[in-house]
Amino acid sequence: MKLEELINDNHTTFSEGERVLAKFILDNRKDIYDLGINELAKKSLSSKSSVLRFAQKLGFSGYTEMRNFMKWENHSEKSFTQEDFGKIVISNVEQTVNQLNEMDLTKICEAIDRSPNVYITGDWSHATRSCQRNAKNVSRYW
Repeated sequence: MKLEELINDNHTTFSEGERVLAKFILDNRKDIYDLGINELAKKSLSSKSSVLRFAQKLGFSGYTEMRNFMKWENHSEKSFTQEDFGKIVISNVEQTVNQLNEMDLTKICEAIDRSPNVYITGDWSHATRSCQRNAKNVSRYW
C-alpha cells in the first residue's frame, strides 16, 4: 500500500489540522522523508505531537516508521544496489548521531549513575537477548 492510499483510507477521520498536514506531506513527499519530526512539524506549521499522532493514525508506530515507509516507497520506484542501501543506512545513523550530539544527556547520565538499579527493556526479542547477554558486562562498569 502506498502512502497516498493510507491517507485516502483515513481521510474521513482526520481533523482539519491533520488534513492540512496530509496535504503538505503529499505535496512535498520527495523533500520530507529526510526530515526529522521537529523539522517536518516546523515546515508544515504543526507540532511534533500532531505529526506523531498523524503517523499513528495511519497505522505506523511513530514518525520514524512512517518516514522509513516513505523512503522505501520512493526507493521501490527505482532500483538500487546494496551500496545504495548501505549509504541510506549510514545516512540514517549519521542523522541519529547528530541528533544525539545536540541533546544534553548530562541529567540522564547523572540519574542513571545515582540509581541503585538500572532496568533495560526492549520491544524486540533479539535486542532483549542482547541486553541479557551483556547485562553482566554492563554491571562491571558501575
